Amino acid sequence: MESTISDMWDEETGVPTVDKQREFNLFVGTIDDHDVYVRAHVDGVNGKDMTSLREYKKFRDSTWGKFLEQGVECQPNYPWQVSVAMHAMAAGYKPARQIAVACEFVGGRYHGDDDTGRSITEVVCKYLATPPIPLNAIRVRVARIERLINQGFDLPEVPCNAAMYPCPYYRYHDPKAELHEMTLPADAAWNDIFTDYMQGRASVTAMRRQVDEFDATVKAMRQQIIDRLLVEGVKPGTKVNIGDYEAKWQETERAEYVVKASVVTKVDIKKAS
Repeated sequence: MESTISDMWDEETGVPTVDKQREFNLFVGTIDDHDVYVRAHVDGVNGKDMTSLREYKKFRDSTWGKFLEQGVECQPNYPWQVSVAMHAMAAGYKPARQIAVACEFVGGRYHGDDDTGRSITEVVCKYLATPPIPLNAIRVRVARIERLINQGFDLPEVPCNAAMYPCPYYRYHDPKAELHEMTLPADAAWNDIFTDYMQGRASVTAMRRQVDEFDATVKAMRQQIIDRLLVEGVKPGTKVNIGDYEAKWQETERAEYVVKASVVTKVDIKKAS
């Protein structure tokens, strides 16, 4: 049905969709000595300006209103999917990242079912001038998953859900997949091993979530400190004595998850000597 939506949008705009299912590779960075890429396949590219990718989605009557109101945010994985494609397409131009890539996020409203037949009745475009998800947020998410896998976690064991693009959730978490079954005699040793394993996994998951929550809290507090320093007129690279503490904040160039350096705001707080 995406092809029907594409044809209707081409007719409405007078601009053909080209490069259908074109592949783009977004370089995320070097993680644990491995170059990591996220691959994106776009539904097409605007055949006139060649810098606007086109993404086509179909919506039932029950979800059409949500699409009209929220656009790409109507499904949690859509912003990630579109952002990866936009960043990857922009990086594909030479010189890299000097082209602003937009996105025509086009929804098609359809009626019917397999028995009565389906038809697209209208199309609406939600235009995106910039990616909804920053590039660094994509890098952080992918790096976290990659490092868990490199620590020995099997892909199905990595904490995730269907909304965590680009995790191939349905590839590794298919509820309809056939399972081969067999029975082994139960004994106390098996029970102890399984019990310890399940408790251990649950503890690790709980601790990881707690660390993530603490990390988010600390980052928010750090930003509050930086904002207060700015209000007080403190410039980057200045050390300030405040009571029993000294604070110094600065902007530094560093490579975090990727080879390409980025500007990172840093603040150090310690007891005064």
